[in-house]
Amino acid sequence: MTPKPVTNPEDFYKLLAQSKERLKELAAINNAIAITQEGKSIQDTLHQLCLILPDAWQYPEYTIVRIKFGKNEFQTSGFMETAWCQRQDFETIDGETGFIEVCYTREFPEEFEGPFLKEERDLIVNISNILRGYLNSIKGKDIIREVKVTQKRKPEGETTSSKQLLQRFINQHNVDRD
Repeated sequence: MTPKPVTNPEDFYKLLAQSKERLKELAAINNAIAITQEGKSIQDTLHQLCLILPDAWQYPEYTIVRIKFGKNEFQTSGFMETAWCQRQDFETIDGETGFIEVCYTREFPEEFEGPFLKEERDLIVNISNILRGYLNSIKGKDIIREVKVTQKRKPEGETTSSKQLLQRFINQHNVDRD
């Protein structure tokens, strides 16, 4: 089925604006993946993610972001909780929790979730999944190193908790992949 051509200029500009928003969201996902693959520290990675996210929202000049993970908290300049916030929690394989919070500094028209578009809800979920995958990957590598070291030092059976964490990591990775 061929899409109906857009003949009304108003419809054309609306479609163009929607396309620009989707491109910003896609760019944020691509940038988030690239940042998590740079091999930098967790702190640097979270800070960089925090800085790129405002541009992906509908009103970037009024968007502020905070990312919290464990005892680490990163935020854009001038961050403050407002009445117009969107939040996505995440949890790593070892139970450590965090969240991404995106807020507007002023009121905007009602959309899907307060002033936020449905696609922005999808985006914050996707970014938190990318972040959780990145953190679980680091934790999984640490667990593997720990298991290898403790297996050399301790008799069989004393590394159960590390092996259980490793199995949780593998299981979660398989669930995320499927």
